[in-house]
Amino acid sequence: MIPWAVTRNYGTLLYWKCSVCHDGTKTEPIPATGHSFGAWKQTKAPTALKKGTKTRICSNCKAVEKQDIKKLKAKIKLNVKSIPLQVKKSTTAVKVTSKAKGDSIKSWKSNKPKIASVTSKGKITGKKVGTAKIKVTLKSNVSATVTVKVQNPWGYHRVFHLFPMLWMLMPRQLAMVPLENRKD
Repeated sequence: MIPWAVTRNYGTLLYWKCSVCHDGTKTEPIPATGHSFGAWKQTKAPTALKKGTKTRICSNCKAVEKQDIKKLKAKIKLNVKSIPLQVKKSTTAVKVTSKAKGDSIKSWKSNKPKIASVTSKGKITGKKVGTAKIKVTLKSNVSATVTVKVQNPWGYHRVFHLFPMLWMLMPRQLAMVPLENRKD
């Protein structure tokens, strides 16, 4: 006699067939063996944007059990909190130094584009004197902000620092009187 159908895990019947006449002659119940799963193995790593997957296999019947792994916690960190920049000068000094695996930059945006503009690649350009905030947003919707202080390269204080003789050429009254007490 040869076995005809075997269903181990469900406690069903085992049918025996005669090898000569091929007639079903004997049936006997098969006791359920139960699952004996091994350890979980990560099959797909989670990222900040997508869930991961882990699986384990039963050593008795080779059944596969799957389970989702949560997305990674989104995070962002910039290399600076504020930077000085001169009018008509550009910089790419602001960098994202820390982010979750699988995350990437979605956008760069200036709150005052007339003072400091920024491209989609993170190139910041000083337009006129003032302060602007640049917001960097990742695809996971977390964001960080950097303050840009746009300065005039030849401002009042810098001219006198570079050319101290100009201070002596100024009229004495203007040089000695505080601004709030001046009479123009």
